[in-house]
Parts: sequence; C-alpha cells; structure tokens
Amino acid sequence: MKTKHILSSLLFALICVAMLTSGCKKLSLQKSFSRATDDTVDAHLYKSAWQYMLSRSKGTDTLFKTMHDAIIYAGVDTNLYSQQGNTYIFLNTNACKSLWKAYTVAGKAGTSFRSYAPADLKNYFLYLIVKGQYTHYNLPIYPVTVQTMAPAGAYTNNSASFLIPTPTGVTSTIFQSNPNSTMTMYVLDALIGNTQSYPLVINMSIENTTTLTANTTVSTSDLLATNGVVHVMNGPPYPVSY
Repeated sequence: MKTKHILSSLLFALICVAMLTSGCKKLSLQKSFSRATDDTVDAHLYKSAWQYMLSRSKGTDTLFKTMHDAIIYAGVDTNLYSQQGNTYIFLNTNACKSLWKAYTVAGKAGTSFRSYAPADLKNYFLYLIVKGQYTHYNLPIYPVTVQTMAPAGAYTNNSASFLIPTPTGVTSTIFQSNPNSTMTMYVLDALIGNTQSYPLVINMSIENTTTLTANTTVSTSDLLATNGVVHVMNGPPYPVSY
C-alpha cells in the first residue's frame, strides 16, 4: 500500500509539472502574438511646423501649397511657425478651396486667396495659431477656450470683405462676436459617420454634435513638430462658435 501511495504521489507530481510547462508555452505564444500597431506610429515630424509645411508644399507633395502661398500673400511672419510651444492648424488643399467658396467678399464667393485683402487673410491665419500646445492628451471632452494669435477685435463684427458664413446645420444666423479672438477646442467622445473616432473639434458647441462633419473636426491630429503640435483640417474652421 505504501508503494502504491508513493507511485500515486509521483504520478500526480508529474501531471502538475506537465500542466505548468504547458502553461508556460501558452504564455510564450501570447507574448509573440501579432497585433495592430496603429497606436505605436511615431508622430514626431523631426522638423519645425514651418519646415513641415514647406516639405509638403513643393514637388509632388503639394498638400499645403495653397495655404503656404496664401500665407506669403497675406504677409504673415513665417517665423511664427518656428516659435516654440504653439498649436498650429494647417488647412489642406480641400480646406482652402472650401474657404474660398464659403467666405464671401461683398456678397460674392472668392475664387482664390487673391480674392481677399491680405489683412483679412493675415488675421485668419494668425487665428489658426494657438498659444500653447493642445492635443488628445490634455484636452477634455467639453469645450475649453484657448487664445489664438489673431489680434483682439478682428472678429468683433462680421466684415463684408471677409464674411464668416453660418455653419451647415446651425439654425441661428446671429453672428457670435469674438472680441478676444479666442477658440474653443475639445475631444469628441464619440464617432463621426463611423469614419473618425474621438476627433478634435474646433469652435463647435458640444450641444451641436449633430452638425459636426469632417470639415469641422481635425482629420489628422497630434503631429509633433520640434517646436509645437500640428493638426490638419479638411475644412476651414470659423473664427466664432455657434
């Protein structure tokens, strides 16, 4: 009986060893499991915001050529795009074309950036430079007010030479004065048309989420320049909140 008991104990021990060894192998397979790496893409641009714009304004890559040319036409100090600690909103070609169509001059839609007075465009592009760095990592899911580089008073009234339109889906046509040239930003805690997850939203009240489109949200966010952060939009943001 004693011998049988010893054999039973040895058999039980061997089973336990086998189970533990098998468990270790499973952990090894799990460790090497292949998964999506979208969240590990390097967002660093390894260049300043201005260098990044230049790199995509020449040659075959002309994503920001229209904005670049409009900035030069407007007389914006390009050194601002090399300053440290700012948030830069870039408009791609489609966004610029939408801008010309939406912002009217004496009741007529623009055909290019040359349709507008340089001073009006300068104020607008200064509005797209935010003091401080704002990304998904430090913005909440409700609108916060941030300060732009546009001069105070630039958007106290709606100028006929650069008339700001009412966003699609917004019923109020009353112009919202923006005397301090501020901007609202937040992270939308939802999806937009099953195409954008938790996008950044600029100048749109969280109560009006039904009006949000790809044109009112940031299409490419959190690009880390050496001097700040860059966000790219498919449509032009309005310098007031409705």
